[in-house]
Amino acid sequence: MKKILSRSFSMDGPISMTPLIVSAAANDVAGVRMYLGEYVGQTDQLGRTALMWAAMHGHKETVEALVSFEGGHQDNDGYTALMYAASKGYVDSVRQLVDVEARMKNKDGVTALMCAVEKQHVKVATILADYEDRIQDNKGWTALMRAAKSNSITQFLFLVEREHSIADGKKWTSMMYAASKGHLEAVEALIFHESMLQDYEGKTALVIASFLGYKALVERLYATEGSIADRLGLTPMMWAAEKGHYEIVHFMSGTQARCQDNRGWTALMRGAQNGFEKIVEILAPLESKLVDTNGFTALMYAAIKNKPACAKLLAPWEKGFRNTGGLTALIMASQFDHNNIIALLAEHEASMSCSNGRTALMTAAMHGNVEGARILAPYEARARDGNGMTALMHSVYIHAQDARVKHDVLVERRSEGLYELHAEVANYLYDLECGMTDIRGMTALMHSMRDKNLIIISKLAETEPKMKDHDERTALMHAALAGATDVVAFLSDSEAGMQDANGYTAMIYAAQRNLHEFVKRLAPYEAGIQDKYSMTALMWGFKLGFSQVVSHLLDYESGYQDKRGMSLLMMAATETDQQVLKELVIRHRLSLHHSKLPSSASEVGLQDNEGQTALMHAALCGNELAVQLLLPYEAGYQTPRGTTALMLAATRGHKKIVELLESKERTMQDVNGRTALMLALQNKNFMLCRLLIMEIPIIDNRYLSCYEYAIDPKVPGFSNLLLAGRLRLMSLSRLSCYIFYNHICSAFAQLILNILKSSCNSLAQIKLRASTNLTILEQQVSNALSSTDPCLELAMARPEILSDESLLLNVMNPSDLKDLELIFEICSSAMFDDLDPAAQHLTQLTSIPNLVGYAERCEEPPPLLPETPSGVTHESTQTKSMLLEDQELSYSLQYHIQIVQEKLSEYTDTYNAFIYDIVPHVDTACIICMSWIVECVFIPCGHACCCHYCLEFSSHKCPVCRSDIKDFLMLPCEGTNLEEL
Repeated sequence: MKKILSRSFSMDGPISMTPLIVSAAANDVAGVRMYLGEYVGQTDQLGRTALMWAAMHGHKETVEALVSFEGGHQDNDGYTALMYAASKGYVDSVRQLVDVEARMKNKDGVTALMCAVEKQHVKVATILADYEDRIQDNKGWTALMRAAKSNSITQFLFLVEREHSIADGKKWTSMMYAASKGHLEAVEALIFHESMLQDYEGKTALVIASFLGYKALVERLYATEGSIADRLGLTPMMWAAEKGHYEIVHFMSGTQARCQDNRGWTALMRGAQNGFEKIVEILAPLESKLVDTNGFTALMYAAIKNKPACAKLLAPWEKGFRNTGGLTALIMASQFDHNNIIALLAEHEASMSCSNGRTALMTAAMHGNVEGARILAPYEARARDGNGMTALMHSVYIHAQDARVKHDVLVERRSEGLYELHAEVANYLYDLECGMTDIRGMTALMHSMRDKNLIIISKLAETEPKMKDHDERTALMHAALAGATDVVAFLSDSEAGMQDANGYTAMIYAAQRNLHEFVKRLAPYEAGIQDKYSMTALMWGFKLGFSQVVSHLLDYESGYQDKRGMSLLMMAATETDQQVLKELVIRHRLSLHHSKLPSSASEVGLQDNEGQTALMHAALCGNELAVQLLLPYEAGYQTPRGTTALMLAATRGHKKIVELLESKERTMQDVNGRTALMLALQNKNFMLCRLLIMEIPIIDNRYLSCYEYAIDPKVPGFSNLLLAGRLRLMSLSRLSCYIFYNHICSAFAQLILNILKSSCNSLAQIKLRASTNLTILEQQVSNALSSTDPCLELAMARPEILSDESLLLNVMNPSDLKDLELIFEICSSAMFDDLDPAAQHLTQLTSIPNLVGYAERCEEPPPLLPETPSGVTHESTQTKSMLLEDQELSYSLQYHIQIVQEKLSEYTDTYNAFIYDIVPHVDTACIICMSWIVECVFIPCGHACCCHYCLEFSSHKCPVCRSDIKDFLMLPCEGTNLEEL
């Protein structure tokens, strides 16, 4: 509250006063009446009126003259004239003003009664009590509370009856304020009205007095409030013990001993942790061996807070206790480097471990506590924790980030010299625990790699080298796992070249983690060592994409192969980054190999366990750049099964790879006689047929052509049987095969294969046009089908290919499209029917003599031809040179011969009608140059409208329909080399 006396009157100074105020302050009643009309209500700079100045000085006459004019006014701080009069004790002025200004408050909520009590003006307070009792200021204080705090309550006993039991904002009562100041008389006056009341925290006046050490008050209040604890369960004795008031504790110990708060704490624990020896002496016999909710004893709290005197008093009572985490008081003291406590408790609790098996010595070693380790070593050396670790092992690395000691604030505090402290502890324990291993077989030297403390490592490396853990890892390997590069200098001579259970060396571990500097230092010692998978450090580095590791080891480990026979060159051939591949090829060209490398160091030409070379691996995965690099060196290699790089590329459908390899490896066959084309067809890669067209006449060891490999075994039975029958016909009639190769295959290979792939689909979607001489084809096919001469040779067939421009059909006129499609459908059906015309109901077969029995025997469609390991459907017996005799031809084949002859006749009629009707209107000139004949058929649109010279000017779009050109086929014309086609 503002001090009223500081507002004393002074005529001098900067305060601006009106004549009315000056007259009032001087008690000039005449002057007041003179200036009243002009200056009434005006104030000075602090907001005080003339009435306030008169009340402040007790001028009764002036107050009487002004009260009716300025009564009820407040200054800048909310004070009224009544407050000024009350604070000064002017009884007459108070009586003059009380009816006008009673119960008014200033900015702090203070009333005139409070001002009078605070200044101890009893008479004024007596007058104002009838008007302003039970009013509280902004803090909740009453006039009675002010009297209690100032120990003047005996003068204001009339307020006790009026304002007792009122609490402020903290729920403190007047007696609590009296107790907080130690005012016994005030407490005596209030005890019958306010005893046993509690504040928001549950504290009573007794608790407050106990905490502050007012023994007389405690003795007076104990009878009524001694059994009351606060909301946290703390008794008055606990509060007294917290502050070391031993006399109060002794007074209460008879009735409040062994009480525990909500956390289980006792008064003894509070006294012990704060180092109050007398409290411990009083309460140890009464409260020892009690534990809180976490299992802590008073001795443990004394150890944590480093109170050796209290710990000494408590040790006989509470030694050997463990908390819920298994920690003893000695271990806790060790955690915080409280060496005095350690020395005191060592004889009582040494060799006791916590729940994870750690001892106090291990804890001291973990924290780099040199003195603690010296004290505890004679008691606990060579002990092991739950993981088999010794104190020496714990000392070799810093545990600051260990989750098990993350709350150790001491470790966080120490930032400098920590490595030296740990090294000193390790040096002291070295002779006692050197050579011991944990449950994983790890030594202290291996554990020291975590922090790379070279001071410790240099010492341990002398006596713990060449030891292995249960995974057969050495300390040098653990250094690689931890990235401790500098350790190589200490262990390379003793442990280099050693391998673990997987065959890994330290250099392999380093290569797996991209520790290129580590690899560089170990390369002279461990180069060429392979793990149990025959992988070298170089291979691991390349496999994981660590270029610096690879560059360091190329001079040391090229030429090695792993368990599958894979070399670095083969691995590099499958990667998109060709830097290593180029490096190996250059080394092969220049013969740049280290003298210690194996004879196969060049790696070019090496084959894996399946016989595959780097070129084959590159072809298999479609790595075009790798194929280009390796093609000059490894083209033509075959696996033991005869597989080439071209075959692998064809199997996977890598078109660009096939283009690169085709000139080097075409027509090569594997042990089964299969070519790249056959494998491409078997795997449905039909877009490669045009590139491998030179392999079409080749048959495998079972006399199967490429067309057998194109059969889809999933086609329904009856349709597939008809297709297989045609293929059988071709096998028996080799001349018809040869004619087909020379007259149709060069132009229709890919599309015919598409027909085979989906043999039940209509051919109307295929927009391809033929220009082969009809008469020769008709005659030779007819002769072949009717011939039975077993000596028929391929050389006898010399078909003549005519180039009549009238036979080169152009589809630029859409009206011709339907007739043109019909001609091609009939022509194609003559040799390779799409089965739509032939795959009619089974009753058609039964109409042919000698086939009725066959149809009756077949309740289901005839089975497919058996499947070989290569995935090609064919007959179970190998096809041999057979005579084309009637008795050897099955009924189904006779039916197919009949179909072919009928189709040829139908083809002749339709084709001639089409030629005579349409040819005069057909434009056979190239649509671009308008001079050369049409030679190219575009795929997939099927339009034939340009020559091969103008193909490059088409911008990859058909000039007719402007659709994208995916591929094209060449039509044979005069002078065309069919082998080139």
